[in-house]
Amino acid sequence: MIIQTKTGTKITGTLSRDPSLKETKTGKPFLSLSVKAHSTKDASGNRSNMFVECCIWSDLDKWDGLLQKGDFVEICGGELKSNTGANGTTYWNLHNVEGVVVGGLVAARWVQMAIDMMQPTGQAGTNDFAPVENDTPFDTGSQPPQSASLPEPAKQPAPAAVPDYNGDDRPISDTDDLLF
Repeated sequence: MIIQTKTGTKITGTLSRDPSLKETKTGKPFLSLSVKAHSTKDASGNRSNMFVECCIWSDLDKWDGLLQKGDFVEICGGELKSNTGANGTTYWNLHNVEGVVVGGLVAARWVQMAIDMMQPTGQAGTNDFAPVENDTPFDTGSQPPQSASLPEPAKQPAPAAVPDYNGDDRPISDTDDLLF
């Protein structure tokens, strides 16, 4: 999906290939993302896809290895430009990417990567937990201490008797005008 406004462009889709680090002819590095932004099927069943090439120019080191083919992304940037190739194919480019937002599964993968990086390195097959020396309350056969019994609940007073009304001695009459 592509949304264009006076102030910029938002492209939503999936990455059609793994991001790649490239350089301009002058040697300036950028991260190239190819986003499948639109896909339609005609009456004969042929698919027509629209791909947008997006370029990230700053903070390239923070994107290293975080995105991969198939990830859902929303990319915000400047003006969307098109070029027509010699074969008549139209190529779309968004050169000034200002922000990238990732979908839920990507964020979950990032969290797992962070957890994996924080795990202590040890020998394979060893248990990193310290052994418990004393019995725990969850050990089979252990009994809780006698002082741990719950106190008896306090007795509640009996509710007051509610008078029964028959049809003749109702507190409010059907014929009286009520203030409300």
